[in-house]
Amino acid sequence: MRFRSGTVLLFCGVYLACTVVDADARRRHRRITGRLVIESSTRGAKVFIDGDEVGSIPLPGPIRLMPGQHTVKVTKPGHTQFMESVRVRRGRRVKLEVDLLPISGVLTLLTSPQGARVYLDGKFVGKTPLRGIEVKAGKHRVRIARTGFYDGIRSFALVAGKQRKLIVQLRALPDAINPLIPKTPPKRWYEKWWVWASAAGGLVALVTIIAVPVALSGKDPIKDFAPDRVFQVR
Repeated sequence: MRFRSGTVLLFCGVYLACTVVDADARRRHRRITGRLVIESSTRGAKVFIDGDEVGSIPLPGPIRLMPGQHTVKVTKPGHTQFMESVRVRRGRRVKLEVDLLPISGVLTLLTSPQGARVYLDGKFVGKTPLRGIEVKAGKHRVRIARTGFYDGIRSFALVAGKQRKLIVQLRALPDAINPLIPKTPPKRWYEKWWVWASAAGGLVALVTIIAVPVALSGKDPIKDFAPDRVFQVR
């Protein structure tokens, strides 16, 4: 029991020491850094500082940065991009007001099955699934093509700064003309049923031609057969 109590006390002491050291480090960091405040009404826009993403609008609070020059970039699909260089000073607060303007719509296009070719206003733009592509605001026409399926054609309108999602179910071609369905090779002439039916019918007719006259003559073909006559040599 003494050993366990000592271990707990040691752990608590280490934890408190680390907490004090961490708090002291944060205080020193605050003293040597500056604060960057970004105010924006463009909700969902991503914020980058010196190329690293630090969050989305609205940010939870000021961003602490080391003194010096920093590059701030704010982006959102379908909107203008903001980029500016700001100088951060030790212990000082810098504020940026950023409002991105909507300039295009954002299209997401999904198909079943996937991998279909997409032609937007007659121009090839890629294969499905297409996610978050920026397209000029206004009316558009899209054609979706995939081997073995009928083309899917849709007309739609995009609003600047807004997202639009299209889901298209492609319809398969009939089996007879679908290149994805393997075709049964045609049968050879001797594999067709009517060839053998015709041969059987001919054999029956031949037997009838031979058998009927013999039956009408009243002769026994076996008794009348004379082997010695067949092999007699004159």
